[in-house]
Amino acid sequence: NSDNEFPRSFRTVPSGGALYPLELYFHTSTYTEELEAGIYHYNPKRNGFEFIIQEDQTDQIAKSLTPVQTNLAYNSSIMVFITALFQRSTFKYGPRGYRFAFLEAGHVAQNINLVSTAMGLGSVNICGYFDREIDELLGIDGLKHSTIYMIGIGKNSPE
Repeated sequence: NSDNEFPRSFRTVPSGGALYPLELYFHTSTYTEELEAGIYHYNPKRNGFEFIIQEDQTDQIAKSLTPVQTNLAYNSSIMVFITALFQRSTFKYGPRGYRFAFLEAGHVAQNINLVSTAMGLGSVNICGYFDREIDELLGIDGLKHSTIYMIGIGKNSPE
């Protein structure tokens, strides 16, 4: 809408005030077909992504996971990072805006889980990581813009 001071497109997950504080990044490893290894940022307005780091970062991601979960980095073909720009919600809702961002991240993660399952892939939601290390890897400040969730996607284990 051209009358809106902050034009934005609507999306498939609910968002407090349709403010969409979340950003999506993802890492592809050398195991992913048709994409170069590296980290990408998703742009929902263009429905596309841009390359931000052009090399495999699996080892760095593994170091950021708690010691008992490093295998998740190596066993995932794609690692999704959900980040939040908190000011997008807190300017309107104050401290409650943080809660809205975290709730929205859960909705986004569930959609990723559902699509992964529909494609015959496995997914695992990850909250056990050192967020400052991931923030640094993504080039975000960790305060105003921080990683709040990770999802590993890959082939299901054979039964």
